[in-house]
Amino acid sequence: MIGLLLLLLLAFYGTVGGLCVLVVFRIVMAIMGIKLDWKYYLAVFISSFFTSIFIALIIYTNA
Repeated sequence: MIGLLLLLLLAFYGTVGGLCVLVVFRIVMAIMGIKLDWKYYLAVFISSFFTSIFIALIIYTNA
């Protein structure tokens, strides 16, 4: 039960972290006037999703 709860919490942190990075990336690209394909935004979301999960795991294992 605790493992499932931790997994859901990590998925939440990954999603929130991924969306925050994606929004900032999208704003910066709009300000610079660069038009990108949706694949680039998907790549940014996926990489920041796993980075957020990795950071959350480090925080929880060291706490």
